[in-house]
Amino acid sequence: VVEGLLGRGGMAAVYVARHTTLGSYHALKVLELNRPSVRERLVKEGVVQSKLRHPNVVTVTDSIEVNGQAALVMEYVHGPSLAALVWDLSQNEEFLSTPQVDALAAGLFDGLQAAHALGAVHRDLKPHNIILQVDGQNVIPKIADFGLVKVLDDMADSKTRTNMFCGTPEYMSPEQARSARGVDTRADLFSLGVMLYELVSGIRPFSGEDLVDVVNSVAAGDRRSFRDVAPNAPQRMVDAVEAALVTDRDLRVQTVAELRAMWFAGEEAGAPDWDTEWLLTLVDALPDPAEAIITSAMPERRVG
Repeated sequence: VVEGLLGRGGMAAVYVARHTTLGSYHALKVLELNRPSVRERLVKEGVVQSKLRHPNVVTVTDSIEVNGQAALVMEYVHGPSLAALVWDLSQNEEFLSTPQVDALAAGLFDGLQAAHALGAVHRDLKPHNIILQVDGQNVIPKIADFGLVKVLDDMADSKTRTNMFCGTPEYMSPEQARSARGVDTRADLFSLGVMLYELVSGIRPFSGEDLVDVVNSVAAGDRRSFRDVAPNAPQRMVDAVEAALVTDRDLRVQTVAELRAMWFAGEEAGAPDWDTEWLLTLVDALPDPAEAIITSAMPERRVG
């Protein structure tokens, strides 16, 4: 039974649902855009994510239909998005500690490396697609929403036209901005570099008045150096971020393993202290299961 709405994007809505027999909670992603190509993308997302059984990737456990619409049953992650965390810190002019950043970076490296090992390119890595699981005193970043995933073995994917624009401009690699088709794992490394830049400094490397300005800034590599915006960051972080944000993908750092090695430079991520009560206040629209109003029907979906 559905107990509440977690969020709604351009193509789908995500609900929190309770299994009536087991009492377990799950996330239910229901397609709202009724087009065959979009439905195929959702199913493809489910196939890829179901194979990614990794602690740093949101697991997909089933593919079903809800009122005639395609839907995915996913792991329910109790915690805020990385976007909510970054936004709250920026509002209060605060920053994460180095151990906290290292712990989040380690999880992102590991989850993305698992995806790339299966030949999957996410193509839409951004803070909104990273969910932070708050489990006791532990905070585990989990990569979600493989809706724009590309499987490298399927380079003839007709669903992504050569000049089709897919992704989020502020986090998109230059080659993906030019053409969504033909991108490889190095595009994800660029996006990850953007996220790490923002996570440490509190600002995004690329901005503009509109989408065209942002894309042009990305393509030209028009940004402030990471050292300028994060003067207190360890040199190892500066080296890694700058290597990930190289506009020419042939000159960019080539693998997650290489980027991880640069980031830690022989050090290991420790166990940071987290204010988990504060983190849970950043969760938007998450109902309290103990007080939720249980309904046997899907909430009415908006049309248009």
